Amino acid sequence: MVKTMRNTSKLLLLHREERGQALVCVVAALSLLMIVAGLGVDVGYLRYQHGQMQKSADAGALAGASEYLYDSSKVTKAAQNESAANGFSDGVNNISVTVNSPPTSGTFNGQDGYVQVTVAQAQPNFFMRVAGFNTTAVSAMAVASSWGSASGCIYVLDPSDQDTYTASGSAIVSASCGIRVNSGNTKAFDNSGGACTTASPGGIAVVGNIDQDTCGTTPQTGVAHFSDPLAGLAEPTGWTCPSSPPTYPKECSYSQSGGLQCNSQPSTEIQPGTYCGGITISAAAKTATFAAGTYILAGGGLTASGGVNVYSDGGVMFYNTTDPSNKAGYKPITVSGGTSTTLTAPTSGTYAGILFFQDRNLPSTDLNKQNTISGGSTGAFTGVLYFPTTPLVYSGGGSTTSPYIDIIAWTLTISGSSSFVGNYGTLPNGTSPIHSALIAE
Repeated sequence: MVKTMRNTSKLLLLHREERGQALVCVVAALSLLMIVAGLGVDVGYLRYQHGQMQKSADAGALAGASEYLYDSSKVTKAAQNESAANGFSDGVNNISVTVNSPPTSGTFNGQDGYVQVTVAQAQPNFFMRVAGFNTTAVSAMAVASSWGSASGCIYVLDPSDQDTYTASGSAIVSASCGIRVNSGNTKAFDNSGGACTTASPGGIAVVGNIDQDTCGTTPQTGVAHFSDPLAGLAEPTGWTCPSSPPTYPKECSYSQSGGLQCNSQPSTEIQPGTYCGGITISAAAKTATFAAGTYILAGGGLTASGGVNVYSDGGVMFYNTTDPSNKAGYKPITVSGGTSTTLTAPTSGTYAGILFFQDRNLPSTDLNKQNTISGGSTGAFTGVLYFPTTPLVYSGGGSTTSPYIDIIAWTLTISGSSSFVGNYGTLPNGTSPIHSALIAE
């Protein structure tokens, strides 16, 4: 009996020990769960903050790359301002927003036209403080490129007038890129007289509304105003009106008041240089060839009409401005009437892809300065037609073979069937001359 009681006591003690061990295990398990939960809270918070930093870095990089297209000296300020707008201000609360252009590491290390933004800040820990870790360093980095192709290839800049984009008559306009119309007028976009405009995949975006749209791509209306996408492209400088221009064909004559006048078929090429008074090629010349290079048209513009065909022997860029000596006022570009006019923009250098470049200082109020460009039935223009403050009437011809043509104009009237494609393979980076910023890394 005594022995039995002793055995029972031992069993009770063992039971109590097992209950104590279970309690210890439960406490340990709960402690582990609390630590895991605490780590989860800390890690979740750090991941959230990293996501916010990444958004700020992306926004800063895009802003910096966009500013690079206009003024590379302001890249850092633009990037840091945009990062601040997204919640992370350089120098505030131990935040650092570092901007490098070009990047100093990564895939695009040392490459011009790329902007690297790194946002960093030590973030507070909560549960990890018990282990002595009060903060964790968190950073996010983004790289944006300035060389992305813009979404559009046709930009109409007039902000307020009606019919700023007009496809007239029976014109069939086909664009494999976007058309952007800046006018806020209720009749900003017009397909008139049975004309039809299609734009795919870029679509048509209009700040205001539609006058007529009988077919084609239905525009998206009510979009935000936009600025000149080539506003950052530097204008040619350092030129002066010479007493005589570069060598020109014997069939031509030159004076600073009248410019270069070609009245019969030139036997040699017209050379690049400054032509005060512009260049006029009469119908009697029949053809004219421009050697590769930059042509400054200082007053007088460029006129080749009445059946004249003009060609370029390599890449050419025409900069149309006024004569600083006031001997000849500004005149527009008129290249029309020929059946096979073919002009091609440079494929390298500052003006890669720019065919016609109008001085931005010309007032948009003088709408009589209308430019007219027509390639004829077999002609082709390759490059950007840049007329930011003057109207353009364009007809590319029904069978144009141009690999690309982009238009930026104050107002635009397309008077004949025209195709706009975007084969930029001959240009630097294989992208459009009209750039936009995009995230690269």
